[in-house]
Order: sequence, then structure tokens, then C-alpha cells
Amino acid sequence: MKHIIFAIISILLTGNVMAADNDPVAEYINDAADYDITIKIPDGFKARKLDGDKELVINPGFHSRLQLPEGTIGWIYQIILESADGNCAILMPIAFFKPITATALGSHVKTEIKASQNDIHCDIKKHLNLITGPDMSRYSMADTAAVYPLNMSRPYLGKYNNCTGVYLRKFAHPAMIIKILMTDEGLAHKEKYLKTLFDSITYGNTPSEAGTLSEKDDINRIGGLLPL
Repeated sequence: MKHIIFAIISILLTGNVMAADNDPVAEYINDAADYDITIKIPDGFKARKLDGDKELVINPGFHSRLQLPEGTIGWIYQIILESADGNCAILMPIAFFKPITATALGSHVKTEIKASQNDIHCDIKKHLNLITGPDMSRYSMADTAAVYPLNMSRPYLGKYNNCTGVYLRKFAHPAMIIKILMTDEGLAHKEKYLKTLFDSITYGNTPSEAGTLSEKDDINRIGGLLPL
């Protein structure tokens, strides 16, 4: 995978591989806790590790200016939460890197929206619901939350035709790019699934030293160009 973001991920993952004999869901939750993020499995959902870190590609063949010609736009997902009725899946991203903390990934969100719209010059503001304010208790206690629709060029896992992106950002904490996937039937309950997601993730108020340092790093400034 040649997208510049994926190249960064490959470097960061060197010391972050899960042990085969551990529960990957529990380990993911524990890794989040190490970075002051609480994750709980929502009622009515089952969690499992994806078979291999599974990429969700947005508009295969679309190219941004920061991307090599043969690259793809998307993110890599580690854990999937699946609803009991099969109408919704929440993709939880690779997000907890050691020793570096990627605290802002806003430029990648921007690129995903452009790919979804198949227009490198599209007006991002028309396709992005940016949420911030003094009371973020309904939005995972993040400093900023962003919700944006994504067009699906093909069903994910053969069944999910609809996708909503969710971006969470809190100062000196790992940023998260999450996807809510829905069948056509599940799309009617999108607001419920969004609430389920926000209620299942809670950012704390005790950032790590690595997170604080990452706010000053070049990788964070590149990621924060939205700014998000």
C-alpha cells in the first residue's frame, strides 16, 4: 500500500503487533486505556478482530495530490463491532501506535471526502458535520467530532452498502477515524448507531507524555491541516 498515510502506519506498527495467544478485542481495549481512552462493547453488538488488518478503500482509482499514482485512499481497521441483526458494523481503526501518538488526522478525513465525491476540489464544508463546543459529553468527550457520509463503490464484506465516517480528536490523545457501515435497512437507524458509537468511546483528561509531545511533531502538524 503506497498511500503516504499507510506508509506512516507501516512504520509505526513495527512494535505494535498483537500476540497471537491473546484476545485481540481485550488487547485493543487495553491499548486504548493506556492512552486514556475507554472503549466498551455496546449492547447488541459483538466484537471480533478482522481477518487480517482490513482496509476500507474509498473510491478505488481516485488519486490525491499527496498520494503516489498506484496508491489507495482509506484506512486500516483492526476490530469490527457487528450488530445482532446484521444491519450495522462499526469499524474500529488501528490508532494506538507506540512510541508515536498520531493526535491529528484531519487531512486524511479531507482526502476521504474528496475521494468519496470523486472531486479533488470539492467544498469539504458541504459534506462535513463538524461538532465542537463546551459540552462534548454526547460525543465521546472529544474536543472535536466530525461526521461525514461516504459513497461506497462496492459493498464492504459483501453486504454493507452505506458508510458514515466519524473522526474523533482530543488534544494529546490518539485521533480515531471510525466507520459506521449499514445495510439499506440499517441506514434508517443511522442516528441510533451514531449515538451507540459515541456512547461506547470516552476520552479522558489525562494525556500521555507521548501524546503531548506529538502535538508538537511534524506528523501531527501534517495531520492537522483541516484543521481538526
